[in-house]
Amino acid sequence: RMRTARKKKLEKAVSTYMSARLLRMPRGHKKPRFAFQVDMDVESVNQQECFVLDMGDKIYLYQGASSTPFDKTAAAGFADYLEKSKNGAATLSNADDYFWRLLNGSEEEVKAEAASKSSDEAGIVAGGVAFVSDDVGWVRATAAQVEEQMARVS
Repeated sequence: RMRTARKKKLEKAVSTYMSARLLRMPRGHKKPRFAFQVDMDVESVNQQECFVLDMGDKIYLYQGASSTPFDKTAAAGFADYLEKSKNGAATLSNADDYFWRLLNGSEEEVKAEAASKSSDEAGIVAGGVAFVSDDVGWVRATAAQVEEQMARVS
């Protein structure tokens, strides 16, 4: 029985580590803070918000140049939470050339579109993963919390 339980736990861990997702931290949310899954493309990224790309074994943090210090701090805390939740199986780093290749674009494209694109244009993936923070830490958001926050963000 122990072997089956370990196998199931390992399968769950592998599926968690291997599912790539780009998470958007909406601008200006006070408490609770939210992170929503968006399309994994450079068009989902903007200068006004922060983004966390979870590649399983590597977690990338992108903090938009126009994002507030509060948003940057919350995004860094969320990225740190994701790293720690993987018990040493993932490393955290800032966005680099590989980050932009994964999103099929470049930071220059995002900067060029900054003036013409609003932050609300980055579409939230329907049925995608979402996280919510309180004073204690981050947890996976319930369906009701997601619906309420999507109404605020959209």
